[in-house]
Amino acid sequence: MLACSALHRWHRDALRDAVRDTASIRFVYLKGDYDEIDRRLRDRVGHFMPESLLKTQFATLEEPDAWEALAVPIDGPVFAIVDSILAGVKR
Repeated sequence: MLACSALHRWHRDALRDAVRDTASIRFVYLKGDYDEIDRRLRDRVGHFMPESLLKTQFATLEEPDAWEALAVPIDGPVFAIVDSILAGVKR
């Protein structure tokens, strides 16, 4: 298992190209708006990510298409997000 931002399509392409069995790689896009993610970051104690970096990531983001990644909204509680990921990956 690997977790990374893979903000650009070419990042995701490079990750897919690096594995022999492309069916073994799945992308999960944790979809949220700027305000929600900013609020969550501010609630974290001792988190390294400054607001300026979040702005840069949103400006850089190339949202994956539905065929490329499982999009999971992050506006619910963490357990619901995890359940959605697990259910979607099993499909």
